[in-house]
Amino acid sequence: MHVRSGEILAGIGDERGGVLVMVALWLPVLVLLASFVIDVGNWFEHKRHLQLQADAGALAAAQDFRIPCSDPPIVAQAQNYSGGQYNAQVGGTSSSQVHMLINSLTYYNQSSPVDSTVNPSPPCSAVMVDVKMTETDLPWFLRLARVPFINAHARVSILQKDTTAGALPVGVPDVNPKVARVTFFNETPPYQILGTQALTPAGSANGLALWDNSGAPLPRRRHLDHLRSAARRELRRHQPPRRREQLSDTRHPVRARLDGRRQRCATERAACA
Repeated sequence: MHVRSGEILAGIGDERGGVLVMVALWLPVLVLLASFVIDVGNWFEHKRHLQLQADAGALAAAQDFRIPCSDPPIVAQAQNYSGGQYNAQVGGTSSSQVHMLINSLTYYNQSSPVDSTVNPSPPCSAVMVDVKMTETDLPWFLRLARVPFINAHARVSILQKDTTAGALPVGVPDVNPKVARVTFFNETPPYQILGTQALTPAGSANGLALWDNSGAPLPRRRHLDHLRSAARRELRRHQPPRRREQLSDTRHPVRARLDGRRQRCATERAACA
């Protein structure tokens, strides 16, 4: 058999079949890379949802802190919302692969890390709900590797504030008066204060607080005569005759009505504070 050298050289320069060789070499690598991307994405999805379960369990359990406190309802709520009844793990994961521990120093079936910040007592004694979630035997689609577990952690603590700065309380100002006093003032020369008397609460009427000094009437004084004379003239225009004899009384209890902004006195002209 004779092969010409020209035919040999022509065969060497022929590029047919080169693509097939490249595909044969790179296809296994591409399949391996695709499986890794898919499985890592699945791992992150399980991790994210496991954290959601831990958060839901801790927050739901915190709603059952009461006075007096009881541990069973708190633990039950944590179990229900961390996957027992709600928020089951994605991907059809069996409940036997998801484990929850409350106020535990370590995660399920792991000796480390040890959480030194948790109080291992029951929730009411520890004044906290610390939820540690673990999913074991995480599924991998192409079974190229095995992840033994993933963890998630959430905690709700009941704390008492002992100091504060730069904060204002949220509230509505109380417009109800706490102290009231009536003062008689001579508005004509020499402009003297003629008398003053503390008032005490006497109920309310029509939305106004009533204050008076019926328990300690202001004694009659000579320099109050012109005030009472002016009051008589004012009251005669508004009161029936059968009430006029009350003006000769020697002691004058003052009844004041306050609405928090404006003050009015019924029987004599006065300023109420």
